Amino acid sequence: MKNKKEKSNSLFIIILFAIIIITVLFFPKIHEFIEKQNLPKVGTSEKIDNKEETVVNEEMLENLHYPIMRNSIYDSNTYYSLDKFTINDMSNNDILYNAFMDMYEGNITNSNIKGSCTNISKQFNRDYIELRIKNILGKNINYTLGEFYVPEDSNSNYKGTWSYDSINARFIYNGLCTSKANNTKYYNLEEFIKAQYENNDVVVYYYVGFAKVVDNNYVIYKDANMTTELSSGIFTSVEDLNKSFKSISKEKKKIYKYTFKNTLCSYDEYCLYEGKWVNEL
Repeated sequence: MKNKKEKSNSLFIIILFAIIIITVLFFPKIHEFIEKQNLPKVGTSEKIDNKEETVVNEEMLENLHYPIMRNSIYDSNTYYSLDKFTINDMSNNDILYNAFMDMYEGNITNSNIKGSCTNISKQFNRDYIELRIKNILGKNINYTLGEFYVPEDSNSNYKGTWSYDSINARFIYNGLCTSKANNTKYYNLEEFIKAQYENNDVVVYYYVGFAKVVDNNYVIYKDANMTTELSSGIFTSVEDLNKSFKSISKEKKKIYKYTFKNTLCSYDEYCLYEGKWVNEL
């Protein structure tokens, strides 16, 4: 009886020892298999070997705020004429105008002061425009509260000049005094290429071109100074103008790179850090 117990104990020890040896020998392969099962799927923002996935989802793209690079189609000036652009390159008027265009117009209320160029009496508190500046342009931007102009070709219901009443901390609507419309119009033409993460930044690439329309004729140019012509034709609509630009060979078009950071805004949104021309993707 004693011999049987001793044999059973010996067999158990041998089996246990064999299991330990097999586990030690095959542990690396077992660990590798488990790790493979836990890898994140392509397209997520999880990290693989300390490298973050580069996919930028559609919701993120929709929430990015681009500054207005050309205020009016009747103005030949555009910020694309700069080799490199930051928010601090914007004029004080353009900072206030950008913030106003992103402001909810329901915040505009009746005023006891009638505008100098309109019969409409409207006002809004300065806090609304300052909040938009910090949330879409950046919390560290330098600006001064004062008069700003909303172009007549904008989609705002309040085109013209807004003056600032510093005593009551409000903006007063003056209206549109004179029209700047003419037969020559200018357009920035933008074609999306791709968007990706670079470290913690969101980077978006576009092909950008420029169009000059005189009466019913258009010319599309490669550069903001409008010296290198790409194509020309009869102007029918802005939509067709963009289609014409997209049909031009990619090798002939210039590439513009926007970089957005989430350390510049008041909250966790991504604000523009810089835009610049690049030679390649």
